[in-house]
Amino acid sequence: EAQIEFSRQGRDCKVFQHCPSRWILPRYWYSKLLSSSQKSFTALFVFLDTVIIAEGSSADIAREKASMRQLSNQDLQKWERWAEQRKVMARLQLQWLEETLNSSKADWIVVAGHYPIFSGGEHGSTPELQEVVRPLLEKYKVDAYLCGHDHTLQHMRSDGVDYFVSGAGALRGEYTPLAESLFGTTENGFMAHRIGPDRMDVSVISGSGRTLYRAFIRRRRKLHEKPKKKDNVEEEWDEGEKDLEDVPHNVFRII
Repeated sequence: EAQIEFSRQGRDCKVFQHCPSRWILPRYWYSKLLSSSQKSFTALFVFLDTVIIAEGSSADIAREKASMRQLSNQDLQKWERWAEQRKVMARLQLQWLEETLNSSKADWIVVAGHYPIFSGGEHGSTPELQEVVRPLLEKYKVDAYLCGHDHTLQHMRSDGVDYFVSGAGALRGEYTPLAESLFGTTENGFMAHRIGPDRMDVSVISGSGRTLYRAFIRRRRKLHEKPKKKDNVEEEWDEGEKDLEDVPHNVFRII
């Protein structure tokens, strides 16, 4: 709630002089529809509060933090008192998620949350999300699910959906490949995702600026297929490719 209020008050701009604000968290869960600069395609970004959805996993983490004295007993008791409220919020959120995905006319859909659905990292996959979120991603042809939580960099694929874990900005965790794994490392770094008309270009970049891995994802949804001049599509994408390659190796740039 404090993070939401921080965003609502625009304190990143007012207090820390970062304008426009770097911190955007208007609600516990929300979506944002964006259009390409040439209005040739759209992308819907859906942001979930997976801490609320995955009640069991969240409770385990809260108790673990309390045992390590990173969370006071008073705060743990407060967390436990709100369990029923979170269950109601989880049901509302899942209903909203399905309605949002079902009604979307966007060319691309990307869903993001803190907890991973699949992960070979130190916390592993999240059973609750596999049970209630994963089927919706597959049903409505979501292109990718982005998350953090585990301090690793991973790319996995299952039933047409690409799963990315990017949580190695500072700490280094553990990694054991899963059957769904395409790439994984504990090296510190970040991911850059660029969406084009028909494909997404994903680059995994180390803390020193070195490209560790690249993946190209084809768009799953074919809602607005129209005849296109092939040269125009290639020109729009190739300009972006050139921009990425021109980034100096000692500079961080998220595109």
